[in-house]
Parts: sequence; structure tokens; C-alpha cells
Amino acid sequence: MQRLRPAEDAPARGKVSPLRVAAPRVEGAEADAEASSQEVAGVGKVRGHLQPASSAWKKITAALRSGQGFRVGFLGVSGSGKTTSAVDLLRFLEAERLASVVIVHDVKLPRPQFEGRIEHEADAVIARPPEEYPATIVLRRKGIDHVPSVERAARVTLHASYSGVPTVLVLDELSHATTAQGKEFTAPSVERIISEGRGIGASIVWLVQLPQRVPTSAYDQSWIVLHRSGRKVLRYLVDAKILDNAAADTVARLPVGQFVLATAEEDFDGQIYETPAP
Repeated sequence: MQRLRPAEDAPARGKVSPLRVAAPRVEGAEADAEASSQEVAGVGKVRGHLQPASSAWKKITAALRSGQGFRVGFLGVSGSGKTTSAVDLLRFLEAERLASVVIVHDVKLPRPQFEGRIEHEADAVIARPPEEYPATIVLRRKGIDHVPSVERAARVTLHASYSGVPTVLVLDELSHATTAQGKEFTAPSVERIISEGRGIGASIVWLVQLPQRVPTSAYDQSWIVLHRSGRKVLRYLVDAKILDNAAADTVARLPVGQFVLATAEEDFDGQIYETPAP
């Protein structure tokens, strides 16, 4: 692990850098009205205050500026924009130089969804450390019968972060770290990042197709980025007290690329965020 090093401009542990909060990209009464009430074909009218996704990323990643880690999950139906939003978050991390290494477990599709150096196991991060930082390592299958070890990727994330190299693990599908029913973790180090990673600077970004199959601790410990979701999913999230009814009604009618933030501790504040088109 000694060969890995932090990005030169990464915030030092224990030092807090002030957040630079961008103002919403709306001007004047007309723009404000347009942002607060948008008409979307086939979706309906969504009411709320619209801000760029970067405003959400500043909130989610604020812990990194004081040497701690963050946890965030992305939910939404296929085509709602959740992967595009996750990619945009990683670009924000790179632009702000908030993490030294990003390890992406990207095995869902035959083609990569994320950009970075392609490897087949996370051990390569140690055996062949990046030459430039911040760096992104994308873990891909060797073939149809191979899947990179999620447990090993999480273990490397923990070790690197504990050694002073702020590292982010991205799971393009959380189910690779859970049981078939999704109620328990099968990768202990993923569970450890979610429960203990904040204190040692280890971060995790997880995406999921079926929110019903997510361990409760993942919801309890994470920011949740919610893109448009089906009514059945939303009923589950309301019953599980992850969303209130007002937030669920908003999420059901969001257009592609827009999302809301939810946490286990805060009620929906009416804020809607928009990810730039890819």
C-alpha cells in the first residue's frame, strides 16, 4: 500500500476546506417559475426548486473535505438517468480532486459504463499503482464466467483509505455484494465501508435495480439519489420510511435526468436536481 499515494491537491485529514456552493442556474422571475414547475410529456407536472446536480454532489461529498468518507446510493428505473448521474458525480470528484483513487466494479453490460484504466481484479491497484492522480480503475470481466471480486475491491478501498489515500468504491449493481434476497451482505468489507468507512475516509457509491433487495443498513447510512421510480418501488420506500408521501409523488413524475435527495434523518425539502445530459 506504500506505493499508493494521495492526489497532490487532496484535502489533508483534519483540515476543512470551505465549500463553494454554486447558485442555481435560473435568473429572474420567468426562469424561477420555469424551474419550479416543469411540464414533461408523459410524466406530468413536477413542482419543486431545480438546481444543478453539482449542488447535490457538494452536499454528498462534503465529508471528504474533512478527511472522512461518504456513502450514497442511486435508485431509479432503467432509463431514468441514474448511471449518468453516478458518472457525473465521479467527474465532480475528479474536478474537485476530492479522492485519490476510484475503483469501479463495472460488470453489468458488455461495454464499460465508466471511463478509466481497465483491470480485472482490484489487486492491480496495489501491484500496478496509478502513475497520475486522481485515478480511476474500472474492474471488468475477463470472460462470461468471471466476475471481479467485490470483496477484494472493498478490501483494497478500506486499506488504501486507512493508509491516507482517499478511495471511493463504485458498485454498478449492489446485488453483487448481497444475498439473492438482498437482505444481507455477502461481502463483509462492503458492509464495513457502509458502517465504518466514514471514519477512515473510505467512500462507496452503489447503484441498484431493485430497491426492495437492499440491506436496511445501506439505506440507514447513505444519501439516496432518487430518479424516477415505479409506484410499487415507491410504496416500498414509503412503507420502509425511506421516503414520505410528498417525496414519492414527486419522484414518480420526474423527467429523465432529474432526481431528489433523501436520507434516513431528513424529510424531503422539495429540492430537485438535474444532471447534465451525457
